[in-house]
This record gives sequence, C-alpha cells and structure tokens, in this order.
Amino acid sequence: MTNAPVLAYGTSLRAGPFVCTSRVDGIACGASDRAFLISRAHLAVYPVLPHTTMAVYSSPLRHPTLGSGRAYGWLVALDRAGHFGEVEVLCGEQDGERLLPHRLWTVDLAKVRWFEVDTDPADEAAGSVVSVPRSRWVALARVDGWAGYLVLGGSSSYLSDGPGDFGCHS
Repeated sequence: MTNAPVLAYGTSLRAGPFVCTSRVDGIACGASDRAFLISRAHLAVYPVLPHTTMAVYSSPLRHPTLGSGRAYGWLVALDRAGHFGEVEVLCGEQDGERLLPHRLWTVDLAKVRWFEVDTDPADEAAGSVVSVPRSRWVALARVDGWAGYLVLGGSSSYLSDGPGDFGCHS
C-alpha cells in the first residue's frame, strides 16, 4: 500500500456523511449522533455530540476518581457539559502508589487549573505549548482527542499534551 493516502495528524476530511479526524488514538469519524474510532488495536463505536468525534461520557462516577498524583494517558470520553473526563492511564502514581496500567479513571476537570495545548503536535520542535481555558480545551478534545500528562491535586494542577516524560514506556 505504498500509494495509500495519508491523513496528517490533527487534520480532518469529509467522506459522505462522515467527518473523519486523525487523532493521537486513531482515526475518529462522526456522523449525526454516532461515531467510530479505528486504530491498529481496535474498532470502537460510540455516541457523540453533533460535529464532534469524542465519545459522550454518560456516567462520570462509574470509575474511580484520579484526584491527585501524576499520570500519562489518553482521553476516552467527556461528559456533555465538559466537567468530567474518562481517561485511560498508561502509567502514573497517586498518593505514592503506582497506578495499574490501562485502567479507566474519572478526572474532575473543574479541579484542573491549567490546560496546555501543543501548537504543533506533529512537530514538537516547531510548536510551543500554550495555556487555554477549559472550554477551549474541551472543544479541541471533542474533535481531535487528547493524550498527554496529568498533574492533579493542589493549585498547580494541569493537563498537557506537550513534551514530557513520567518514565512511561509503552
């Protein structure tokens, strides 16, 4: 498949009724109130809000809450209001204990002080990290997905998709 078209990271295209976006966790396509995410690992179908590709998180208290500590992971879903996120953690720690990998956690976004966004995630050397309001971060995450670092607890809590390292190895 050397001639297969490539959808650059963070870009979108329209294919019939679908809008598809290349995200950090795969290619997400949405139409009407349904969407699917396809990656090398799996295919998932889920409900979405119109004009987005992020799953709707219907039950924020379904998973344990990640309230303090630090972790690396990716956003699986957001609730309709953008107050809670469902995050799959690859690695991290909470209260001095290592977090089990690939476990889902609820993150209360109202308790996060800073939301940082890489301006050019496809080329870390060319971009920079800027702080955005939660509403802007939620809007971006609903369309593009999110993967990055979480530092939670206290007045310096933040989420960032910029460069960093918590010692995670996939």
